Amino acid sequence: MGNYVYENNLLQFFGHEEGSVRQLRDGSGAATGFAYDYLLKDHLGNTRMVLTDERQQDIYPAATLEGDASGGALAIEKNFYAIEDANIVNKLSEIPGYVNNNGIPNNNPNAQTGANSAKMYKLTGDGTGKTGLGITLKVMAGDVIDIFGKSYYNTGNPGSSNNLPTLSILSGLLATPAGSGIAAAHNVTAAGIDALPSAVSGIQALQTEQATVGNNNVTAPRAFINYLFFDERFTCVGHGFSMVGANGVLKDHHAELQAKTAPANGYVYVYCSNESPVNVYFDNIQVAHTRGPLAEETHYYPFGLTMAGISSKATGKLENRYKYNGKELQHAEFSDGSGLEEYDYGARSLNAQLGRWFNVDNKADSFYMFSPYNYAVNNPILFVDPDGNDIDYYVQKKGDGTILISATINLTIVNPNNEFTFGDADQIALKNKIAKDFSGILNTKKNDKGKEGDPITLDIDVSVNLTVVSDVDKAKSSDFIITFVNDIPSQNTSEGYVNPIGLAHGDVATVEAGKRSGQFVNQIISHELGHILGLQHSPYTIMEKSLDVNPDNRSSGTNQVQRKIIFDWTKTLPLGPSWNRSGTTADSWEEMKDFIKKTQ
Repeated sequence: MGNYVYENNLLQFFGHEEGSVRQLRDGSGAATGFAYDYLLKDHLGNTRMVLTDERQQDIYPAATLEGDASGGALAIEKNFYAIEDANIVNKLSEIPGYVNNNGIPNNNPNAQTGANSAKMYKLTGDGTGKTGLGITLKVMAGDVIDIFGKSYYNTGNPGSSNNLPTLSILSGLLATPAGSGIAAAHNVTAAGIDALPSAVSGIQALQTEQATVGNNNVTAPRAFINYLFFDERFTCVGHGFSMVGANGVLKDHHAELQAKTAPANGYVYVYCSNESPVNVYFDNIQVAHTRGPLAEETHYYPFGLTMAGISSKATGKLENRYKYNGKELQHAEFSDGSGLEEYDYGARSLNAQLGRWFNVDNKADSFYMFSPYNYAVNNPILFVDPDGNDIDYYVQKKGDGTILISATINLTIVNPNNEFTFGDADQIALKNKIAKDFSGILNTKKNDKGKEGDPITLDIDVSVNLTVVSDVDKAKSSDFIITFVNDIPSQNTSEGYVNPIGLAHGDVATVEAGKRSGQFVNQIISHELGHILGLQHSPYTIMEKSLDVNPDNRSSGTNQVQRKIIFDWTKTLPLGPSWNRSGTTADSWEEMKDFIKKTQ
């Protein structure tokens, strides 16, 4: 309905100039307020990140272990934690009583948070129950995790300890209630992750640190509450732990496990472990997850297909469908969860899997050299199609709002049989001179579908890819080509016969290099290159008319009119080799040979 989006008669969001305003609701569905989401886009208009001002904290139920699988708190806790009934034991009588909560809410309606704890979880390093109470959560970079829990042991001789196999830890990661869903969604196995050195090295680093701490406290078992951060590719990118306390003392671990920040989008795995052959007891493991501002991050293949393996979305957030080029993805819009999987551009719909339109271009006659079904003349890196009808050339903006236009001139100099002096220093000087002559600021106005628009400032940055060959047959056919000659015959012009020192035609030119050298030859080359680019004679610039006959003229640079011509030339560069040169689209190698025959 206009700018407002409803589903099942409930407001979902409405747009603002930088993103959208999202309706917030509580567990009962009642509206509680609004959150502002901001879309961060790249130079092509692709939404790369969604940032939100919503402040959300998810407090998960504590693993109190009270009740049984058919009722009580335990039945709900098993939806979050990896809990084996055989490891649940009665609280030891020697442990002083403590209330069954961590001082924060417990979102479990069956939990008796005011009663003393009656159950604990036993782990023994010489048995099968070496890890337990694991919970796996989806996190985004910048999210903060707080971990709560208690531990207890009563032994003065913990015995020898051995590191847990990394495969065992990874199996625990994927065996949690959420982990099993992650494994199915990504089609991964613990053995597959264990084969990745990047995943294993992070876990091994955790174990090395634990061994160091354990060696400094030989009277305590090597038992810990641990956390591991993984990115979307299951590379371990962060870790930490809190070791059990003194013998016979119930330890509260929260002080050592506060405010752990996720370094990357991915997952956090929190679990308890015991590597020593003695009993260690854990209780009330709980996680508080404070969401950061990053709600979604999306990366794309060139034609808009999402790179699912490195893209990420926060759990529970409303999906942003305005993605590639900022267009809406028709996704999962049908009642069975399927969808068209196409981007809606207005005039046409784009299939990002194929990089093709399903309809013929309405302006196909303007781009006759391309298929009417391909997207953005097959160059989605520099072009976008705003509405399915026409393409726009996208450029990079500098901090002051100036638009940066970068272009490379591919130039081949033919020095026949290396007859003329043109060494490395001369070549470097030529590249610098061309860059200086043809770069500069252009003040113009935006052209919007043929209509003059707002003023814009362009910073044209020209560089040179220079090749020097000894024979025209070795020249690149797609380059501009300038050949050194001893003499250029007199030319009959509208002003009579002249004796030029440089002569250009189409995409090629000749330059007298025998009578001059060094900076004077470079002055002529730059002048003739200007003619190749389509520039006409103009005083006080590199296109000073007298430069055709007098290289001693030290004029340089270009004016606004000439820079506009250069800018128009840069816009043709992405269209392919046949459009890489102004003038003719003929093969410049053949053109050069023909030109030499006619002028020698």
